[in-house]
Amino acid sequence: FVLTAVGKLFTASLKDALENPAFKLFFLPIDIKIRFDIQTRIEGVVNEIAVLVAGAAQIGLGLLAFFQLIHYSYFILFLAGGVIYLSTRLFEEYKKTLKETLENQKQGLKGEGKRNERNTLAILKSDVRSKNPTHVINALKIFEKLEPIEFEYVLLDLLNVRQPQLRAYAYQKLGERLCWEALEIVEKDIKSEGNKTVIVIAEKTLRKLKKASEFSMNDVSIKKLVRSTEALDRIRAARLLVKVPEDRYLSYLVELLRDINTEVRSAAIITAGKLRRPELWAILIENLHLSTYGNVAMSALKSAGESVFHTIDTAFYKTGQYQSTMVRILQVIGRIGSRGATDLLWKKIDFPDRKIVSQLLLSLSYIGFAAREFQASRIKIAIESEIGDIAWNIKSTMDIPMDNDIDVMIREAMIEEDKKNYDNIFTLLGMIYDTQSVSLARENILNGTTESITFAVEMMDIFIEEELKPKLLPVMDELKVGERLAKLQNYYPPEFFDSYQDLLLQIINRDYNRINRYTKALAMYRFSHLSDRVTNDIIANLFNSDTLLLQTAAYVIYSMDKEAYYTHTKRLRPVVKKELDKAILPPVFRGEDEAYHQKLLLIERVILLKSLPLFKGIPGELITHLAECFDEEKINMGAVVIQEGERGMKPLYVVVDGVIDLYKGDEKIDEMTKGGVFGERNLSGNETQDFTALARSEATLLFIRKEELLNLMSNHIDILDCWLKILNNKKEREIEKTADTLFI
Repeated sequence: FVLTAVGKLFTASLKDALENPAFKLFFLPIDIKIRFDIQTRIEGVVNEIAVLVAGAAQIGLGLLAFFQLIHYSYFILFLAGGVIYLSTRLFEEYKKTLKETLENQKQGLKGEGKRNERNTLAILKSDVRSKNPTHVINALKIFEKLEPIEFEYVLLDLLNVRQPQLRAYAYQKLGERLCWEALEIVEKDIKSEGNKTVIVIAEKTLRKLKKASEFSMNDVSIKKLVRSTEALDRIRAARLLVKVPEDRYLSYLVELLRDINTEVRSAAIITAGKLRRPELWAILIENLHLSTYGNVAMSALKSAGESVFHTIDTAFYKTGQYQSTMVRILQVIGRIGSRGATDLLWKKIDFPDRKIVSQLLLSLSYIGFAAREFQASRIKIAIESEIGDIAWNIKSTMDIPMDNDIDVMIREAMIEEDKKNYDNIFTLLGMIYDTQSVSLARENILNGTTESITFAVEMMDIFIEEELKPKLLPVMDELKVGERLAKLQNYYPPEFFDSYQDLLLQIINRDYNRINRYTKALAMYRFSHLSDRVTNDIIANLFNSDTLLLQTAAYVIYSMDKEAYYTHTKRLRPVVKKELDKAILPPVFRGEDEAYHQKLLLIERVILLKSLPLFKGIPGELITHLAECFDEEKINMGAVVIQEGERGMKPLYVVVDGVIDLYKGDEKIDEMTKGGVFGERNLSGNETQDFTALARSEATLLFIRKEELLNLMSNHIDILDCWLKILNNKKEREIEKTADTLFI
């Protein structure tokens, strides 16, 4: 019936078309006989089609008469089976193609990506290989401070580069550091040097190294240098003691390792690293927590290799050990590597401090750790925990309003929390699955496009185990928030909050290992604006060992209820209460003409630094550590903050209030108001300031010492990245000036 109806409709349409004036008009230029023949032929074709359709209809009716009702069910089942079969084949072909694509991309990596190369030394080495000499020198300035022993080997490699300013820099530094071990290499390379300016510097360095090599080392000469009142003599003694590894000379090196002068002690630590004597390792470990000596001590311990493992592992578990020392010990183990390093690190996987575990995972990923079966189950538990944190953060972010700037900062803090959790998940996945596959999936997800994310999720669907897929894939896929939570709710039931205040209290009370101090401090600070009730949650943080949370809690209580502040702070240790009172309470006894400066609270300092464009790329948690290293000072009108030509030990100033004018000679080049940053490019201890900073009015400044900043760089890649960008983003005239000064 259907076929007959379609045939009749088709035939009628064609006949109507033949009678159409436009159709007839088309044939007007053609001869009448030919036109008649064409029309006759078309009508014949139409009639034949009509007959065929009618015949098909008759056959259809015959088939319909043959089929019974049950036959329709058979036909549908057959059709469904065919569809399923074709779909399965199609999906298998798709998976096969996807696997081939994944393998091709892995081959494109050419063996790279099997280890996590995202560490401070890898970043610096990458910049050292740059074709831009200015970028290379900026990286070397930081390299010298973070890895002084390996820095000397890098200098030797630079003696054969094409750029003359880099060769000049290498010769100059080898002479300054008295690397007499490189004497033969310098003598050989200087013969093939063709640049006259470089030859002058190289010959000066050669004379220094020859003099150091020929220096007679005995009890009298060493004692004269070690006991000298001149720091330069003691530095020379520390560098020359590498020549005499005998036991009787160790006492002189120990004496220099306790020297009060920072440059002398640093030189002695480098020598201790080169000598690799176990008697000196305990002293090196004592210096790990100090910002001034931590990097050089870590470099010295690393140079000792696997033989230092037992000593530093014992120090890790020492009662009352500094957290910073524990972190650096994990870094040393990770940089040395080897199977023994893997075993030492894995033993600490259940350590209760999240910061320690994060560094532990990073060190394992640097080694290229591949988990065995019993280790994989423990890592899967860690992955599921990270997914749970992401689910909690997603639900919390939905309930955060956008009423003011602090609310926006809390929301951004939660997003940063998720970013850290994602980083941990990919690090953990790389330990139990193919590292290159995980790396490719991560790159596609970070690309951010719908196509790349979908492709990454489909790639992960190939190599991720079935038990992990229902939890992992929803947080990786590009889904709406509601859909993502719906897929996760069977494994991580969402938490519901009565109000925004309730959410803030939940953030404040959340496990310290599940949320960072920055988010907690912001939540506490915001809570003081929404409530006037001092809760036990806030009071409990008065006894927090974290200075940021302790001070923020004290401020919140004082702003809500002054009597409650006095009542609860009585239970604190006198030293702690004194510091809190100094930071929070206004002065009681002060004359009318007496100058008084109440410094910013840590949380206020964090909020200020986070708002600066310079630090936009640095996560909030790292900003809190940066804020703790800053100090604050009041400057009178007309005071000189920086004098052109001086060696400044404070590479970074931030204007809190007031106006600071910057001069080069007598020419004013810039002015800094609230939020202005200056001096950030002077990082090396040997550099001098190329401008003068003068206070036009009374001003308040934040500043940080170079050692503190370098210490943060060695522990946090984001801060290192930030400063490399600052150093490299100079104007062309400044680049040329830098290059010229290398030949002076």
